[in-house]
Amino acid sequence: MLAARTLGRVLALSRGAGQLVHGRAAAAAAAAGATSDAVGARRAAESLSTAELFRLLDACKVDYRDALEKKELVERLLAARAGLPTAAAALVERALASAAAPSPAALRRSSSQGARHGLSVPLQPEEAGVVATFARAAPSVAFITAVGVAQGGALVPRGGAEASPRGTGSGFLWDAQGHVVTNYHVIQHATRVAVSVGEGKDAKTFEAGLVGVDRDKDLAVLKLRDVPQDYALQPLDVGTSSSLLVGQTAMAIGNPFGLDRSLSVGVVSAVGREVRSVSGRTIAGVIQTDAAINPGNSGGPLLDSRGALIGVNTMILSPSGAFAGVGFAVPVDTVRRSVNQILRHGRVARAGLGVSVFHGSEGAMGLPGVLVMVVPPQSEAQRAGLRGTVQDARTGQTILGDVITEVDGTAVRGTEDLLNLLESKAVGQTVELTVQRGTMLAATRRVRLRLQDVGPTD
Repeated sequence: MLAARTLGRVLALSRGAGQLVHGRAAAAAAAAGATSDAVGARRAAESLSTAELFRLLDACKVDYRDALEKKELVERLLAARAGLPTAAAALVERALASAAAPSPAALRRSSSQGARHGLSVPLQPEEAGVVATFARAAPSVAFITAVGVAQGGALVPRGGAEASPRGTGSGFLWDAQGHVVTNYHVIQHATRVAVSVGEGKDAKTFEAGLVGVDRDKDLAVLKLRDVPQDYALQPLDVGTSSSLLVGQTAMAIGNPFGLDRSLSVGVVSAVGREVRSVSGRTIAGVIQTDAAINPGNSGGPLLDSRGALIGVNTMILSPSGAFAGVGFAVPVDTVRRSVNQILRHGRVARAGLGVSVFHGSEGAMGLPGVLVMVVPPQSEAQRAGLRGTVQDARTGQTILGDVITEVDGTAVRGTEDLLNLLESKAVGQTVELTVQRGTMLAATRRVRLRLQDVGPTD
């Protein structure tokens, strides 16, 4: 009996020790699981498109109006995740779980590509990545047909670069609401636009209406009409162009010569290029790539190796008109700003001084800077003390106005410099102008001026 009691105590102590060990292991596993869950949630959130993040934040009533980049939207969603109401939390968790799941179609297509083509060796990892990226992105690329296009008015950027011919072009789905982004010059003279999206049995063609344009950036936003409720539109993931490096992979998908959803692969050849848009304004920060861009590629997406949008293919540099290894894409950070303004306001707001200036590329009439010609009465510029060019009523002599030589300490050599500096500013922001005035422009003054919305760019 005593031996049995002793054995019982030993077994009880063993069970207690085991439960303690298991409890500690469970706690460690729970902590590891929480860390893994947080990392997984971040990765899933980062894989969502900007449009999907907008929709989730809207549904959860999370304010994101001051978020300018996708990473800020991700942080806003993750920060709000823990404190959401039950229904909103469930919506977010379902979205993150869906984003974390791999695409079965892409995996099947990439893993079986070699077998389907009778190859004796499997695809290399880099090849499989490209195949999977194309499979994921291709349904989001649009074939655009501009009907009733007028002749003439070809887009010829500075340096002899030539835009793809109008009439057909490319584009891509920006969001699940049916907004399509393309080049302005693709639809510039169209009276009617047809847009084809999807692949295989899911391919459909829709009429599209114009939402708005940004001529200065050669961008246009269309809206598909009469899309069936059960037809799933697949928008592209939107990346960033601010951190692009020369040499990283660049993939262009479009419809060159009418060959729909063709892929070309190259690298980012350079960043920070400048080309001239259809409006005559310079597009700054342009991406140069050697991924083949041919007639019909205009308006199509330039993607990174993950399949995220980094630019909109817009033109090539070629003495013959055929692709010569130098293509240009409007950077996605520029595209995002323009498209979001068009979607929210129907146009692109542009910050400006609200005055008329003498237009010259390198100064005005030999002057180092930009000459102010007209300052409207009762304007912000007049109240700030800016002076325009006037004619002396008594002598008939022209009295030159202020010459702007700096904006917030950055030198201004000509009109293009001034416009590019103001482009980075917001309506309502105050800037400090350095101006020269008076006889022989000997006096230097500083004028603080609040920027105005100088109207749409179209």
